[in-house]
Amino acid sequence: MKQAEKNRLSTNQIITAAINEFAHYGYANASLNRLCRENGISKGKLYHYFDSKDELYYQCVNFIFFDFSSMLQNIEIDKTKSVFDNLHYYYENILKYWTTHPESCLIIKRASLMFNNKDFEQVKEGQRKYITTAKQNLLEITRCGNCNAYVSNDELFEVLKAVNENLFMREIGNAAELAIEGKNEEVQKKKKEIMALYDRMINVLLHGIL
Repeated sequence: MKQAEKNRLSTNQIITAAINEFAHYGYANASLNRLCRENGISKGKLYHYFDSKDELYYQCVNFIFFDFSSMLQNIEIDKTKSVFDNLHYYYENILKYWTTHPESCLIIKRASLMFNNKDFEQVKEGQRKYITTAKQNLLEITRCGNCNAYVSNDELFEVLKAVNENLFMREIGNAAELAIEGKNEEVQKKKKEIMALYDRMINVLLHGIL
């Protein structure tokens, strides 16, 4: 195995363990000693790849952004279907991703609340990848099916992004917490509630109030 591949596997091992640690204990209470002890990672190995707890946290956030973006890129948009159907399918996949990666969901949710401009500068690469991918997908969906929007691409994306980040991430975060607690029946119920709310919201955005 080449050294570059060994490095990639080692950093992924540490980041995966760190995502679990940060999600369960929060940033302030997360312990690198506990992370190493419970995951069979030497402190020397951890500090070989990450200089500090801050850097490890930032790289966890970047890792999640890139992994989530990879999932978004694999969503197939069916141009023979309506905008509504494609948006429903798109958000169904987003909901599935976060509820099967609940620790990642909680980290992104908390980071959005605790980060300042300096913090966001540290994760701009991952955040840029997410925004670029999401914008490309959402605009492809809304421009298919002869959807004539009387707003610019940027305005359209900002509205759809706001719906997701300001409304649904809060609810998806609640579903992620239930998933971590192993309350699978409640997770499924919450997912149905979120999708029903999303469908109503998209109907209003697509067809207006009247």
